[in-house]
Amino acid sequence: MLNEPEIKHSPVENLIRIFSKEELIVYFGNVEPDISVCWIPIIEDDFEIAWDDFRQVINDLLIAGYPGCVDCAGPAATEPWDELLHRSNF
Repeated sequence: MLNEPEIKHSPVENLIRIFSKEELIVYFGNVEPDISVCWIPIIEDDFEIAWDDFRQVINDLLIAGYPGCVDCAGPAATEPWDELLHRSNF
């Protein structure tokens, strides 16, 4: 069974939150969320560009058959996600 995430966009606050089963899993915005959430910090002028890029990557993965495809997300997809390392790259 495929459960699509719920996307909540707040143009006034210039942020997007993505939920899975009512749990916040991705946060696009300038305020750093809890470490359990994947954070994508956004410079206000780049908000729409970053969101469009994110959507394109997701669309490409879906077309490739992710998560059922082998290596369709590249070698990094088989590695465990490290949110602390991800944040240290900003």
